[in-house]
Amino acid sequence: MILSVGLALVVSRDFLGVGLARSVIMLPWMTSTAATSVTWAWLLEGTFGAVNYILLHVGLIRQPVLWLGTWDLTMNVLIGLDVWREVPVMTMMLVAGLQSIPGELFEAARIDGAGFWAVLLRITMPLLVPTIMLVLTLRTMIALRVFDLVAILTSGAPAGRPR
Repeated sequence: MILSVGLALVVSRDFLGVGLARSVIMLPWMTSTAATSVTWAWLLEGTFGAVNYILLHVGLIRQPVLWLGTWDLTMNVLIGLDVWREVPVMTMMLVAGLQSIPGELFEAARIDGAGFWAVLLRITMPLLVPTIMLVLTLRTMIALRVFDLVAILTSGAPAGRPR
């Protein structure tokens, strides 16, 4: 949620390329779960995966990591991929919430001398609470149906092994 709020604050502003930025942010969410799972399984493959290749050549690791080989690492990968897939839609819903806040409130706050943090904490966030609650509710419902990502990526268990 924190990442989504931060991204929403950035892309709710008007700047050159805001449409492109919003489109790029939405790409992970627009891709099918099956395609995403197969792509990430290939990228995270223990021996020939692109992630290991890059990390080895940059010098961040000394030997390949079995990203989907242990329970703990697999769980972290799944959480990361779920966040990567779902942050875009939460961000765009928060952008809609931000755009529904009347601009006169921000203008009045600036005239009164309020800084960025005062405006954020005393105007933006309180008025965004209904949207945040909606987004959290929808995100919880989406999280309960993440089976397909896990099933495709891990074949039911890390390295195909039962626990």
